Amino acid sequence: MTWRRQRNCCKSASGVLAGLGTKLALCVVLACAFTRCDYLRALFAGKHLYSLTRVSALNIQGCACDVALSGDCAYLAADSGTSSGAIVAVNVANPASPYEVGRLDLGEWVYRVCVHDSLAFLGDWDSHLIVVDIRDPAHMSVLSRLNLTGFSGTAVYSIVVDSQYAYCTVCTGSYSGNSLHVIDISNPAAPLVVGKVDPHEGLRWIVKRSSYVYAIGGGLSTFLVADPKVPKYLGTLGLPNYEGDLPYPHGATVGDHLYVSDNDLVDIDLSNPSSPSVTTTTKVPGYVFGVAAEDSILYYTHFAAGASQSCTLSVRVGDEIEYTATGAWLGYSITAAANHVYLACGDSGIAVYELTRFQ
Repeated sequence: MTWRRQRNCCKSASGVLAGLGTKLALCVVLACAFTRCDYLRALFAGKHLYSLTRVSALNIQGCACDVALSGDCAYLAADSGTSSGAIVAVNVANPASPYEVGRLDLGEWVYRVCVHDSLAFLGDWDSHLIVVDIRDPAHMSVLSRLNLTGFSGTAVYSIVVDSQYAYCTVCTGSYSGNSLHVIDISNPAAPLVVGKVDPHEGLRWIVKRSSYVYAIGGGLSTFLVADPKVPKYLGTLGLPNYEGDLPYPHGATVGDHLYVSDNDLVDIDLSNPSSPSVTTTTKVPGYVFGVAAEDSILYYTHFAAGASQSCTLSVRVGDEIEYTATGAWLGYSITAAANHVYLACGDSGIAVYELTRFQ
């Protein structure tokens, strides 16, 4: 039974149940158990029920590697397909009707974007942290380019901005070259590296929580950044499916839990922030790619093994997977806000899904 028919079934039933006797109402409940009216069964069980609906998609020149939200716009780190990259501003004030409002070519292929206030921070494949003024999305401009290593072919893989500091992982493809950099961005026109640590571990995607930075890659590495100028490496937690450096890890926090992609989805307890521990692992077909959270709701994309052009977006609430949607797009990176999920589609542009809670 489709969701639309289930909702109609529930609407009809809710008007009738009030007038039914106890025995007849019980018969209706039992009938629901033997039909596939999931919505009505969940209603009687006092559970929430969710649905994902694709509301729009927008192709851009090239493909989108990452997405970040600020105000009415989604900002995409885009690859033009000719070894050059750009930041693309897409107006999503109406998620059902996104449109491109601005594009700024940046030269090198940009892989990551993070937005803070009126600034966008992008990482490219030549170890640059690029700071862009996005106060006017239609007329964006580069404020600065900071070379973090001096070497070409070195990726600024992940960026997190908190107050006056940006935290970046820089990856050379070997463990010995991976490092966490702390950059003072109080003057965005002249950012300055103030701290660096190289734990000789694979560092890729990073998440900052309070005074700690967690880097996913060769396991989960923990850093204390109470003093951002003196970051301290505390150790690395092995992950269940760790088989060397993870190529495309992502992560997001829900409460005291960090969910990371380790081929499968791994739940890590952060209640002791200096010593995280693995709680559970959720097996998925293929491998997990993008991970994002909004309040207590977790979203993640995963690819079926052998189906590189088919991606599944799942919604998880607590310990239960509530809903999945599958499409012919590559959800490289995702973010969520206001009950909408925004996917950077590696083969096109941006796709938008709406989350509906029926109860």
